[in-house]
Amino acid sequence: MISPSNSLTEAAYKNNLPLYTVFELTHRCNLKCLHCYLIKQNKSELNTKEVKTILDKLARAGCLYLCFTGGEIFLRKDLLELCAYARKLNFDLRLFSNGTLITKEHAKMLSEIGLSAVEISLYGRKKSHEQITAKNNSFKKTLVALKLLKKYKVPVRIKAPLLNINFNDYKWLIKFAKKNKFEYRLDPVLAPQNNGDCTIQRFQLSAEKLKTIYTDKKLNKYLINQYEVSTDVSLQDVPDLFCNAGKVFAGISPQGIVYPCLQLLYPLGNLKNQSFRNIWHKSKKAKRLRKYSTKDCKECLKCSNIKACRRCPGIALLETGKITGKSKTACKIAEIQSKIQ
Repeated sequence: MISPSNSLTEAAYKNNLPLYTVFELTHRCNLKCLHCYLIKQNKSELNTKEVKTILDKLARAGCLYLCFTGGEIFLRKDLLELCAYARKLNFDLRLFSNGTLITKEHAKMLSEIGLSAVEISLYGRKKSHEQITAKNNSFKKTLVALKLLKKYKVPVRIKAPLLNINFNDYKWLIKFAKKNKFEYRLDPVLAPQNNGDCTIQRFQLSAEKLKTIYTDKKLNKYLINQYEVSTDVSLQDVPDLFCNAGKVFAGISPQGIVYPCLQLLYPLGNLKNQSFRNIWHKSKKAKRLRKYSTKDCKECLKCSNIKACRRCPGIALLETGKITGKSKTACKIAEIQSKIQ
């Protein structure tokens, strides 16, 4: 998602407007990626009419930046119809996809609809990519999609989590993106599965490899700046240990459940039996979430690396069962950041 102006963000923050919304259209997927956080393919999902009704409500609620994600969204036969409807409502729209199902007709239609970007998961060279996707021929299909999107001038961003499997390919990914004039985003943070199972974090980069990532200036600025360490020791200047989830950022599941973020599995309500406005502005859980602040993270306040911490409350909740919990993932990265600054 692209960042709006500071004044727009401030206005949305002040009024708790869902400026950004990430909408999971499906949990179904044609790949079996090793790092996937979904514990199973829940085939229950909103129908076309229900999705459109929610989009209407989001537009009225103040959402401007919308993302459709999955699962694999191109498994939905109504995807292009939903994209066209979202653009009719003037959303800045982008899509997350693995690209393997994108055809020439898709690329042509997406070009006509007008998107902010299609973000495609590419994990590295063929061997690494298909080891992660656990699907033969997925590399070739993804490259075909990238070629088609480029041909029809659809903006593309390549994105990939950095695992111990594809670490040696990250420079290749950057080179490939720059050669084709694609944006890119590489993320070394692995989240647990949605049930709190941390098994997939065995693919997390080692401390030595993380240090390499965070000291490589060729990486996108977002990654470097995200973990820039403050030198001020006063508490008021310690990085906020809570993000904008539930404030200007919303997530919606394929079943219509509203979350502060799809990483922060703290259900606020269900759009099948409640209005978005009531869920977002009136639910007790939403109001409670917005009251949390850094001072509520008691364990974190004692940490010598707190100035380097960019804790995700969603990952903390999955790892510890508490929104205010101390995330092992954040601690590991903060310790590395403290040493290299």
